[in-house]
Amino acid sequence: MASHKRTGKNKFKWTEMRMAYVLAWKGDDVQAARDAGFSDPARDSFRLMQIPEIAKAIEEKRKQMVEVSARKIATKASKIDVTERALKLADMLPKETNSNITGQVAALRLVAEMQGFMVKGQEHDQFRKQLEGKSEAEKEFFVEHGYWPKSESGGQGSVN
Repeated sequence: MASHKRTGKNKFKWTEMRMAYVLAWKGDDVQAARDAGFSDPARDSFRLMQIPEIAKAIEEKRKQMVEVSARKIATKASKIDVTERALKLADMLPKETNSNITGQVAALRLVAEMQGFMVKGQEHDQFRKQLEGKSEAEKEFFVEHGYWPKSESGGQGSVN
């Protein structure tokens, strides 16, 4: 790799390879250089990271990756909290609900929807069409395995 490719008075220039390096970066400098097509990834990644503009771009990308990961973790945590609360509601004794099970049924429905056990709308219609003409044995196979048994043509049936 040539020097820092500055034009004029130390002006940095983004090249296609430099952009490819930053886009390919996922935490491993050498792998990013390899993925970007550099001929000597170990040497070139070291040199690239010495360029302040590239180091800054990588640092920004790293920060964004951390933020996205944190949001995913927070979403999972809140989903777990909601599920736990809904299950507690579903487990309430009849005397705690004035002998009314509406709240418990709603809580179980929420848990089922969150966990993907219930399908709604268009997905439900598509699934019903798939059920048409299926034997009880085929339906039981689907419930157990998550896909339809192999068809006579040898192909495995799909869920969708």
